[in-house]
Amino acid sequence: MLSLLYSCGFVFFSDAQLPEAVQTFSIQVYSEISDGPSDMAQNMMDALEGNVIRFAPYLTKVEREGDIHYSCVIKNFSWRTVFSRDKASIDGKEIEELTIAVQVSYESSVEEVAHTFTNKIFSKSKISDSSSAKENELANEIIQELAADICERSINYWE
Repeated sequence: MLSLLYSCGFVFFSDAQLPEAVQTFSIQVYSEISDGPSDMAQNMMDALEGNVIRFAPYLTKVEREGDIHYSCVIKNFSWRTVFSRDKASIDGKEIEELTIAVQVSYESSVEEVAHTFTNKIFSKSKISDSSSAKENELANEIIQELAADICERSINYWE
């Protein structure tokens, strides 16, 4: 059965379904924001690369013009004050919510990859009781989750 699927031109690893012609990937990440950790764009690129390799370990990363290509722009990094909904808290303790949003285009030079998208926004939030103490930690957690979501939506054809 596996040889039949392989002969049809599709390779299956970790539930990823990409045509056999897809051998390389490339990633570009830019930031349009001045707030947040200075290494956020690099962390996003590293997290996305790690997820692509996890979903499709047979792919090779290239600098430009991969068979599949991700173009990511960090559009938002914002803290906002919210109030605790904890019933044990009578005073409605203030807490901070960090949100990061990334605009992503996923393109392919391989005709068989019909599932692509342009300028899709991926956004995640996390809550903290202190904005300054946990900024880098929360930002990295969010970036990891965003990278996983982007791969699910692209390589795994998740809707």
